Amino acid sequence: MGKSERIVLSVIIPVHNVERFLPRLFQSLCRQDLHQVEILFIDDGSTDASGVLLDEVKEYAHFKVKHQHNAGVAAARNLALDMVQGDYICFIDPDDDISEGYIASLRDAALQTKADVLVTDWWECRQDKTVQMSLANSLGASQQLSSESVCRFILQSDLILGSLWAKVFSARLFEGNRFPLQRTCSDFVPCMTAIINAQKIFYVPKIHYLYTVSRGGSLQNSKNERDLSDFVNVHKTVSRLVLQRYPELEPLVRFDLLRSRQQACMSVCTSDAITENRRRSVFRHFSDGLLSFTPFIWKSNYPLKGKMMYIIVASGYGVTQLVMKAKKIIRRKV
Repeated sequence: MGKSERIVLSVIIPVHNVERFLPRLFQSLCRQDLHQVEILFIDDGSTDASGVLLDEVKEYAHFKVKHQHNAGVAAARNLALDMVQGDYICFIDPDDDISEGYIASLRDAALQTKADVLVTDWWECRQDKTVQMSLANSLGASQQLSSESVCRFILQSDLILGSLWAKVFSARLFEGNRFPLQRTCSDFVPCMTAIINAQKIFYVPKIHYLYTVSRGGSLQNSKNERDLSDFVNVHKTVSRLVLQRYPELEPLVRFDLLRSRQQACMSVCTSDAITENRRRSVFRHFSDGLLSFTPFIWKSNYPLKGKMMYIIVASGYGVTQLVMKAKKIIRRKV
């Protein structure tokens, strides 16, 4: 990258103990067109070989590496925000992947549309299958979206998620909009704040982000009580942000809040970080009152599988624990 080359897109990649994923990510990035792009790797105090691998590629064109003492993914992203030179920001997690042409398509779309936010498709990658999530069939001919429509998608479907990936943001949307220093869900409030404040949002087709589900050692498998409280609380914060701008979305906001509590209850049953003696009490804290909203959930657009799981969770800890154990056994046998 020449000294005079203007940087359009800054790609932020926080890294912590993901050495086995980095070679694939490096190869994927090196296949991309990185003209007018900078790749910012923030090593968050890795104790495996991640830091060494990053130092081996820090001289690559477009790559920049910064090491910090372990402070969490939110702190790593905040440090990167202080470093970005691009007009736009894109986020990639190091254990995920991107399709061919992903970065160039987003960079070019940002230049052409002058959008505040770009969204694209994403694929969910599990060990046994890959699920392709695409907006194309839901948008018709138009590729322009409103902030309200994106909020609707996030609150009621999986086509767009309230996560940083599969999106590009104008850098100005993160001025004074930083990541809270918590272990889980630190991206939801800043992401939704950026979307709510966006004036122009466009969908970019024919590319996709590949999200890796529940890798071994992932925080998703070891949430403690504080993590689950943070998870539910960020949904409460987002509900207030959405209702201030779009009060007509109240039913969807209520659905999202109920679903977040359902998910917290399910995590209680599977987390290794919560002792058996505490699980029932923590579960009861998050499940309190869910049963009274069963008619509301049943009339919603929640898939039947989700409705049934909601009813199971609302019925109590004992039955939920049995069902979660049965599902785990079935997955092992398949």
